[in-house]
Amino acid sequence: MTNYLLLLHGYTQNAVRFHKTMTKLLSKTFLEQYTTINPNGCYIVDMKEENYGWWKLPSPKKFSLPHTYVNFDKAVQYVQKLLPTFKPDDTLDIISFSQGTILAEYMLVHNLFPLNPNKVVLFSPSGIMDKKHKKLKTVVNSSVLVMIGEKEGVFGLSIKNYNKVSCIGNYEAHLHPQGHVVPLKSEYKHIIRKFLVR
Repeated sequence: MTNYLLLLHGYTQNAVRFHKTMTKLLSKTFLEQYTTINPNGCYIVDMKEENYGWWKLPSPKKFSLPHTYVNFDKAVQYVQKLLPTFKPDDTLDIISFSQGTILAEYMLVHNLFPLNPNKVVLFSPSGIMDKKHKKLKTVVNSSVLVMIGEKEGVFGLSIKNYNKVSCIGNYEAHLHPQGHVVPLKSEYKHIIRKFLVR
């Protein structure tokens, strides 16, 4: 049996920086229970700064404005190729942030993971914004924890608005007092660790 953890970073981030953030959040010891799958996004946003994304935006300056997400196929296939051949008793958990969260949501709702994820932590999501998804609500077979900041500043995001745009029908949500970040204060670390414990 292998416990896998898939980490999906946000736009203009990379795998190394996101793993460091997860280590601060969960601790090195906590992460050692997993075999971590931690890819860079499939699009290079800035080679010099080593910034990646999961798909292109019309302009980096427009990332905080509502827009329709399209062309998921490349990102989905990229992630699917990185996943191992799972054995029947393996487990898969996911932690994602921002654009990585949108990708995780999409793959969850459309059942695109070869192994049904056990626990899923979605930091700073926006919901799946495509019009064709807005009216659908899907109960996914995963435990889902959503963490949203009071000062997100992205897409007018709040727990109330997330409920309107998300097509995931089952999740527990927590609000933290910061902005569009992974919250690292001890009380939020505790919530996330407790959620992930088997």
